[in-house]
Amino acid sequence: MNIPAVRKNILNVDFYELMVWITIVILLYLISLNNYLHFHIVIELFSVYFAYVIFLIVWKARSHLENRYLLILGVSYFFVGSFDFLSALAFHHTGAFPGFGTNLTAQFWTISRFLESTSFLVAPLFLIRTGERQERNVKTLESSIFAWKAFLVYSVISVTCLISIFFSENFPASYFQDSVFTQFKVASGYLISFILLCSLFFLYIVRDRFEEKAFNLLSVSLVLTGSVSLLFAFDSQTGEVPGILGLFFKLLSIYLAYKAIVDIGFEEPCSL
Repeated sequence: MNIPAVRKNILNVDFYELMVWITIVILLYLISLNNYLHFHIVIELFSVYFAYVIFLIVWKARSHLENRYLLILGVSYFFVGSFDFLSALAFHHTGAFPGFGTNLTAQFWTISRFLESTSFLVAPLFLIRTGERQERNVKTLESSIFAWKAFLVYSVISVTCLISIFFSENFPASYFQDSVFTQFKVASGYLISFILLCSLFFLYIVRDRFEEKAFNLLSVSLVLTGSVSLLFAFDSQTGEVPGILGLFFKLLSIYLAYKAIVDIGFEEPCSL
């Protein structure tokens, strides 16, 4: 095998990928200057796309995955993406939820970030190797059962949150009509950032279970996700610089998670 040629091809792919993303960022920024609503929805839909792709690939391969870190994150991103999609639909002026204002958007956003951060927090706890003497079909069955259990847990949590918002109406308010985030929303932003910091620490502890590139991508993704929560904790006005920067960070963070889980975890299966 011609190693220099392979490395050259990889560098070319990374270069073209970088150029594509620079073009996308420039276009999105130009959109944000003219119409923040469209910019917000496009960013959210990009994020939802990556979240669903992560879920679909992990779920399709659940019977063959022994790495439960991947299973936890893969299942979680279905619900993270779903609440992000609801958040985009609930964004003001879309009219998808009549009678509900921007508070609903902020509530969906908060739930999505809590699901994402806690998933990264608990996922390293499941990085326990299966016994070598177990037969392959036993490992396959255990992985599939574990994936279904995780899906059930996330389903119960999600349904409980939706009932709390739409029926019980006891979910804490996250946004006032005078364009100010509530104390709950601000405190949640700080708490989510702290959870992600702890997640980064746990990821560092089990770094030997990851190929260096995958570990680096996940680490940067966690840092960016934590930055998103902090930026939106400070930003109470939609369309201002912290909000725009936070949405860019959000898109980049989930893309890096996609690269680590899908590109490396599946295209380079020996890396994880």
